[in-house]
Amino acid sequence: MASTQSTHIEEKLEAFGTQCKEAGLKMTPQRSAIYRFLLQTKEHPSADTVFRNVRLTFPNISLDTVNRTLLTLNRIGAAFVVEGTGDAKRFDANLDD
Repeated sequence: MASTQSTHIEEKLEAFGTQCKEAGLKMTPQRSAIYRFLLQTKEHPSADTVFRNVRLTFPNISLDTVNRTLLTLNRIGAAFVVEGTGDAKRFDANLDD
């Protein structure tokens, strides 16, 4: 199961690289890490949750960078804003699962 999930994530990351290229965006390590986290989580994380997790790998990343990246992912169709309660936007890259 873990191998299948890992393969699925790698396939999604490859497709994401193509989406970025088609949108005129570079596939940066930070952008890739943010998208990977969205693919791996079973929740609909807020930008703050994504920030806290991605910061473990990229300690110099800012919350603003995470916010802007999530909005960019939404704009190119790689991630979606999930409606919920409260003010915080929540994101998901797994709407087909």
